[in-house]
Amino acid sequence: MLITKILEISWIKSIFFSNLLIFSLFGEHILFKFLKNNSNYNKSSSLQLILRAISNKEKDETDRSVILDVIYFFIDSILFFLIGLSGLLAGFSITGILSKLVLMVSTISIFPILDLNQFPINPYFAYIIWLVSEDFINYLGHVITHKNPLLWNYHKFHHSPKEFCVLTARRLALGDTFFTQICVGISFQIFLGRPDYQTIYFILLTKIFISQIAHSNLPWDFGIIGKIFVSPRFHKFHHSSVVEHHDSNYGVIFTFWDTIFKTSPKFYTEDPSISDNITLGVHGEEKLNTFRGFALGAFPEIKFLINFFKKNIYSHT
Repeated sequence: MLITKILEISWIKSIFFSNLLIFSLFGEHILFKFLKNNSNYNKSSSLQLILRAISNKEKDETDRSVILDVIYFFIDSILFFLIGLSGLLAGFSITGILSKLVLMVSTISIFPILDLNQFPINPYFAYIIWLVSEDFINYLGHVITHKNPLLWNYHKFHHSPKEFCVLTARRLALGDTFFTQICVGISFQIFLGRPDYQTIYFILLTKIFISQIAHSNLPWDFGIIGKIFVSPRFHKFHHSSVVEHHDSNYGVIFTFWDTIFKTSPKFYTEDPSISDNITLGVHGEEKLNTFRGFALGAFPEIKFLINFFKKNIYSHT
């Protein structure tokens, strides 16, 4: 069964993804060395940011933000794969239960509407369909997390870093990850069916790889390729502290969703280099880069429990 396979190797995959990120740190650092030798670009690589943050005795807000990314990386390395796939399985299960309820009153099975697994198509082409579909769901889910106050309470944690770092890709509240994956699970089960485990794995691998590049400080917009894939400049603009900026450029892997739905502003598309000098973070949420604020941002449930006990327990004593 799928759940058995996940439980058997989730720890191995978590270690693999962690090593992929570590490899990305050094790969990005080498690229920065090349850039600085051939241009006037003066940003620091993720590795330089981490080493400087650790060595500085008087740590500023940027140093604290980077250190917190490092700490959370080790926590998330263990939990990300398991939480993400748990959300996916929950989505499958919810739709499966709904389908069984429909069968109790009808002999027609309505889900999936179009079972991709039943079509004799090339597996590589099938993977592209799964990947594009998953990213479209991610795009819609991403928009929702910005528009819904409850979900923004989770997602703003990802927007809180004051400096871009490869590890920032993993600064995701677990509830944020779970919500996105449960949306993917429900949508897949309704429209396309359930992909096999290897397809799920490679989708996650592709998403993490693109996300790592997107959260680097490299001054890249990918030119023509940036019309298809998310680049560091494209995503950095989304992390701007200006609300009008971070309410745009929602794409996770592909940028054409923003083009289709006009959620990428014209002044960015005309000059992507404006992302190189914008201020990052969430205005008014600077506390998310303190240890206490960081913990509450990663796990908003803690704050809910504290308020619950204060209201229902301590108020009666």
